[in-house]
Amino acid sequence: MTAARPDVSAEQAAREEELVERVARSFDSCRDPRLKELMVGLVRHVHAYIRETRLTEEEWSRAIGFLTAAGHITDDRRQEFILLSDVLGASMQTIAVNNQAYAEATEATVVGPFFVEGAPEIANGGDLSFGAPGEPCWVEGTVTGPDGTPRCSAPTPSSGQGVPGQGLRAATGRHAHP
Repeated sequence: MTAARPDVSAEQAAREEELVERVARSFDSCRDPRLKELMVGLVRHVHAYIRETRLTEEEWSRAIGFLTAAGHITDDRRQEFILLSDVLGASMQTIAVNNQAYAEATEATVVGPFFVEGAPEIANGGDLSFGAPGEPCWVEGTVTGPDGTPRCSAPTPSSGQGVPGQGLRAATGRHAHP
């Protein structure tokens, strides 16, 4: 139950809490236990946020307008709701709760906004700028396990599996100076 704010009467708090419970009960007949858990949790958290912030009807309308606009510009190549998820930190939090922290290992992260499935392979030492103007930049590194021991392979985003005999690839990129 959300703690009552001093400026909310006991009667108002009870009315608001009863609404939360009524909406949560609306999922009682859900056949999928996990979906029910997710929906009831979402209801409770959204209602708690609305009650805590005392969201106004105008603010709610603006939020719905924002989501509607995001939906209108979303298509098969542009997914605004994923970007919103990123802005709110929800994407990273989902990755974090599904990948346990381990010693000094680099934390798990989302596949970045510039990742392109099926991008062409670039040979070790190749030019990943494809001839773009700018100053050359050499990048190299070592992939290690949590104990610091170098690994001979690193997972690829599409497979999650290491590529035997291949460490972190180094390539020449270019960056322009402002």
